[in-house]
Amino acid sequence: MDVTPEEGGTWKAGVARIVITPEESLWMAGYAARDHPSEGVLHNLWSKALAIEDAKGKKAVLITNDLVKVPKYYSDRIRDRIGAKYGLTRSQIILNCSHTHSGPVLYDPVSSSYPLDDANLIRLKAYSDKYENQVVEMVGKAIASMEPAKILTGNGVTRFQVNRRNNVEAQSTRITDPNGPNDYAVPVLKL
Repeated sequence: MDVTPEEGGTWKAGVARIVITPEESLWMAGYAARDHPSEGVLHNLWSKALAIEDAKGKKAVLITNDLVKVPKYYSDRIRDRIGAKYGLTRSQIILNCSHTHSGPVLYDPVSSSYPLDDANLIRLKAYSDKYENQVVEMVGKAIASMEPAKILTGNGVTRFQVNRRNNVEAQSTRITDPNGPNDYAVPVLKL
């Protein structure tokens, strides 16, 4: 789909990004057998925001994160603060994660499956609070940077993923017809 000014009015878009790489060693997300925090940094982790506005002034924000997940506690806080500061509802804000296992755990007051001692919990809470503040400010920068834009959408296909629950990992390079559910669609948004 190609939305032109003649068909759908003028769109606006703005972007911003921040480095969310922890400044100190933190517990990494998704490592069930891991027994200690991170040991260094190879590449920075990012959070990025895309703010879009339609011809009627309705805005939406997509926030992507190099994290496994954002716990509901922080998701609610971030979306509520963005709403109060920039006039958006929760339904206008999407928090997305790449599900990288090379990023830190975010603090979750409800539950944790990681063996965190008091010192690790304090560092994790401080990092998570900083992340929250950075994301809220980043969204403001994306909104402030909006300018007229052409928006195009489409769909692609990928076949490199394999449902790891229904296939033997060691055989995944030889599987031509993987078992289990798979979604090959890759929605694309181009500005």
